[in-house]
Amino acid sequence: MDGTFIADYAIPDGPAVTFDARAVYEWLHGPGEISGRTRMHDYAIDPELYDPEWHRPADWLYRLLVAATSPMDGWRLADGVTVDVEETIDSDDAVDGSAVLVVSVGGVRLASHHIGPEEFTSGTYGPAGEPITQIEAVLQSLAWAADVVNRMVEEHRLVRAAATRPGPLSCRFPDVDVEAALVTLAELVRRGVLDQHADILSARQREVATRVNDGYEDVLGAQLDDED
Repeated sequence: MDGTFIADYAIPDGPAVTFDARAVYEWLHGPGEISGRTRMHDYAIDPELYDPEWHRPADWLYRLLVAATSPMDGWRLADGVTVDVEETIDSDDAVDGSAVLVVSVGGVRLASHHIGPEEFTSGTYGPAGEPITQIEAVLQSLAWAADVVNRMVEEHRLVRAAATRPGPLSCRFPDVDVEAALVTLAELVRRGVLDQHADILSARQREVATRVNDGYEDVLGAQLDDED
């Protein structure tokens, strides 16, 4: 079957997100498009102190990264990468300040762990013990989100590279085990099992599986000739 499989989609080089706190800070202080004041007011960010009982970093992230009316300066995604913020709810169906970040890259959707409000910020106080403002909490949340997204994409990149790069795996097993693994792969191809899960294999893996199956067919044919 011709076509591009999920495992073959390209993953951009470099960081998935480039975050510049100063650029975001200046952008938020720029003229607003909704409130007629500043963008801080557009996205429900006040110059007051941050209070985790009333303010939800996950909601700020959703407003800025998903529902924003214009791209935010200081938050740049690599080509082919998108980020969604899925806010979660508690037992009373109310948003609980937590979220799951969903990253789309190379035709695959990756989900982060469930991020609680305490992870997005350092809390109500800064490193010197001073209370933090809402804008500081927003910048901390964006920095944390950028780090999570970059780690997710980098881990995905390493997994895909390991699946396509020759490695020392075969050296860890005796020849008889390698032969058994190849026969198992050939049987899966012959029985059509891999066709049911084509999207989990890259083009390289499908090529190898096909060659192994062809070689297996030759071996079986030779065995039948010997028996005759």
